[in-house]
Amino acid sequence: MSDIRPQEKVLNAICAIAAQGEELRGSDGVVLFNRTEETASWVKLGELKSEDLREATSDILSEEGHAVYIVVEEDATQHQVHLWKLLRSEVASRLQKS
Repeated sequence: MSDIRPQEKVLNAICAIAAQGEELRGSDGVVLFNRTEETASWVKLGELKSEDLREATSDILSEEGHAVYIVVEEDATQHQVHLWKLLRSEVASRLQKS
């Protein structure tokens, strides 16, 4: 899990994408965040490129999906992918403030 969270503005956008993505496309998805470009989108698990990544995120969603959104963070400069959890309560709080 990545310890370095994005800037507040980007994090607020990720929260909005998580909530809207789930509402529009269903709960079997994650936020795909490109740290290098600071872009994010909601993707279904089946749309993730790696089978290992699909399995890892599916396991987390099965166990904790009621309490968290999953963010798959791509770091193209380091050729790495990090998974982190975003509490649903934090998402709700941030959306109320915006």
